[in-house]
Amino acid sequence: MKLVFSRPSINYVNLKSGVGIIAGGPYYCAMGNLALAEADCIHAFSKINVDRLVSLTQDFADKGWIDDPSHLSSHKAYIFSGALDTVVNQDVVLASEQYLGRYLSSNNIVADYNLQAEHCMPTLTYGEACEVLSSPYIGDCSFDGAGKIFETLYGDMTAPPSPTSFSSSSLYSFSQTPLIPYLPSLSSIAEEGFIYIPSSCLEDRECNLHVALHGCNQVLLINFSLSHKLHLSLLSFFDSEPVCWGGWRCMGHEWRVQRLG
Repeated sequence: MKLVFSRPSINYVNLKSGVGIIAGGPYYCAMGNLALAEADCIHAFSKINVDRLVSLTQDFADKGWIDDPSHLSSHKAYIFSGALDTVVNQDVVLASEQYLGRYLSSNNIVADYNLQAEHCMPTLTYGEACEVLSSPYIGDCSFDGAGKIFETLYGDMTAPPSPTSFSSSSLYSFSQTPLIPYLPSLSSIAEEGFIYIPSSCLEDRECNLHVALHGCNQVLLINFSLSHKLHLSLLSFFDSEPVCWGGWRCMGHEWRVQRLG
């Protein structure tokens, strides 16, 4: 089974095989500091110190807090940042590429920075105009962002099925509260998460697992999972603040280590 993520999470790297990053910064960029998160990890007011992040990553691994980043050597990564993004500066996303480049072969990293897109998940035909900034940040860009992620991680793929292929009976909810070790009411994580399991995966077939860690209301990966036998786990957040997974320290410093697992 392959386990792939849609956020640059390093904690359980030994269990993963790849990552897809849409307008995301490098692991532990904000170092638990909200001011730093807003200034450098979103707007790039100061250059992100990738060397420092790599050093901290190794320190966490040496202490047994996270898996050894050497497991990343065979992983693959897809990275996207729209050329018109006014929310997350492209230099922040470039820092993600530089960070992962310390561990991954350059041949295993695919990055797209030239699409004339605002801050969004780019799709082939769905969402607002690609150059428009609008919630829930899904752009009609004639560009298959989800497909690019899966193509990078799994190789050449056929076109995704039509939206009518979606079956609500394949979407299951689960409680996320037990995953928060303290004061879950103060966390921005929603009470429920969701996992989409295509019917083909329930027919004694081995399927891969894709975990989407995001808090900005949009994860358009279900349709692609239908034709490629992927268990697709969707972790949802409260909308009370503009959070993405761990980026605003909504779970305290411990989000960066394996304690929450």
